[in-house]
Amino acid sequence: MRTRPKKEAIQEVLKWLPSHLKFTLMVAQGIQGFHPKAVFWKNDKNEYYALIGSSNLTHAAFNSNYEANILTKISEQDFIKAKSWANEIVMKSIPVSEDWLEEYQEAEINYKKSTVRQSVMDKLFMEMPNYNQELIAARRKQMRNHQTVCNQLKNLIKQCAAGKIDNNDFYGEFNKLWSWKSENKGEGVGNRFQDKTWKRTGKSSDFRKLCIAIQSVFDAPLTERDNVVAKQIDWLKECGVSTRGSVFSEMLCQEYPDRYPVLNAPIKKFLEENKFKSAKGASEGSKYIDLSMKLRALLAMQSEIKDLAELDVLVQAEYRNRTDIDWE
Repeated sequence: MRTRPKKEAIQEVLKWLPSHLKFTLMVAQGIQGFHPKAVFWKNDKNEYYALIGSSNLTHAAFNSNYEANILTKISEQDFIKAKSWANEIVMKSIPVSEDWLEEYQEAEINYKKSTVRQSVMDKLFMEMPNYNQELIAARRKQMRNHQTVCNQLKNLIKQCAAGKIDNNDFYGEFNKLWSWKSENKGEGVGNRFQDKTWKRTGKSSDFRKLCIAIQSVFDAPLTERDNVVAKQIDWLKECGVSTRGSVFSEMLCQEYPDRYPVLNAPIKKFLEENKFKSAKGASEGSKYIDLSMKLRALLAMQSEIKDLAELDVLVQAEYRNRTDIDWE
């Protein structure tokens, strides 16, 4: 019987996954001796289960090997612990996607333990933008400025999500709390990362839907946050909310700078130049989480750039055509 190549099997799994879950097939990154075989789930009756065992998903495991597997019911508390453990692995993993598959080569069977393991990210050519200490310092100042209005901004978003503020009022207040120093007669906060484009194109956006999406992410537990982000981006796209890109992603980057990047024209140019490709058929939300996870892994391989907010300022400086941006 022919043994199916692993690459072919991986492609079949990716094809089977729905568009909004393409990013959930991952490969462990920077983990030595990764060998868990476990499944945890909750059913529609709010019952929790675990399937743990020695079997790999191979023909031999199911047909000829001697294996030991156990299926057991578990408590909600144990399920939550299992999710936290799995999330630790997720933070050291990257999604399997087209760029990864293009470089994937199945290892030959070798019964000698290798002392050197090539990082998965080593196979993904992604060149970091030029480092600039002045720009990094300016971005850190912007983030400190943001902290002075963070609670006000969150309260504004929460009120808008609840329908207590209309579009026009939100737009006016939002521009006061998310602004350059040079705006609002020189009294701006000095916390906005991006240029003026959104003020010209975003005024007619449905801000209540945008705020509902942002609030859903703020309310999400850590173990569910990536899934919620992907789901909300796809929902905003379905609703035709154009600010789901730059504005939504900057709110995430400001709140979770170690987890989510800004998604705008410069970062798209950066990705295009680095030949970044998500899984075929991935939804917009799934592509964003794919990107987020790979950039997290990329930053983990160096020490100069602290988070994705700092990476963003370098990308903007290198890939933005215009210079209409306030770095002060």
